[in-house]
Amino acid sequence: MSETSPTNDSPAKATWRLPLRISLRLLIVVFTLLCGLLAWGSYLHRVGQLHSMASDKLVEIGGRRSYSYRHARIHLGWNYEGNFSSQSISPSNYNRFTSRATNLEIYQLKERSDPRWMTQLGIAPIFQRVRSVKITTPLKPEEYDEVVAAVALLDQLDSLELDTYREGPRFTQAQLAKALGTTRIGHLVAPRSHLTAGPFPELRRTGLVELDLSHTWFSDAAIADLPISLQRLALERTAVTDAGLDSFRRLRNLRSLDLERTPTSQLAVDRLRAEMPWCKIYWSPLVDR
Repeated sequence: MSETSPTNDSPAKATWRLPLRISLRLLIVVFTLLCGLLAWGSYLHRVGQLHSMASDKLVEIGGRRSYSYRHARIHLGWNYEGNFSSQSISPSNYNRFTSRATNLEIYQLKERSDPRWMTQLGIAPIFQRVRSVKITTPLKPEEYDEVVAAVALLDQLDSLELDTYREGPRFTQAQLAKALGTTRIGHLVAPRSHLTAGPFPELRRTGLVELDLSHTWFSDAAIADLPISLQRLALERTAVTDAGLDSFRRLRNLRSLDLERTPTSQLAVDRLRAEMPWCKIYWSPLVDR
């Protein structure tokens, strides 16, 4: 009775299996990468949709009680934008006595303008983003809440700016804290906002590069909350005193500090200048002599 010995794979068969194994592994890697790219693209598309939703809401808020495109209450900046596609002011809707145009439906000085290739490929939401929000006229208190809710839809924003010196309501500290807590903002310009003379802990977790809280009750207690990422800081006519100046020294990235018209002394500010040679410090007395 003959015994059967175990058969080994022939060299030809082993040679055939090796490329197959490499091909299968390569296919799995490619498939995994494709799945990752599709997931990432889907995420970016969703972020773009949220930016569109936020812009629609902000334009709607800015359009209330707006009399002309030159007096738009909220201006938006985009990654890709162009000049007005324009509806002009005609004599029929222009009041020469009040210099106000009525029944005008365009509220942005610059408008979103998606490149043609993005539109044709249907991928504009992946690349198009709201870059900046500028409020040019004081809003109603409840409208600031709506602005903050719209900004909360954005993952990041280059700048949020209240660019007006007209009398009227301003951001509250709670509203600014909510905006900073939901959206990564690079430049926050909010002079005359309604702050309390105390800490502002929500500033610590931000990546702000510029902060303007001039003409507010920003005080010594909030200096320790300023993020080290700051490069420009405007605190004109705030409640900062000599006692708080030493707290600025930790801001090694700061290049410009405005302390004009604050209850600080020239002697204390000169000492701070010597201790912060990397920063240009602007100062003038609280009361002219």
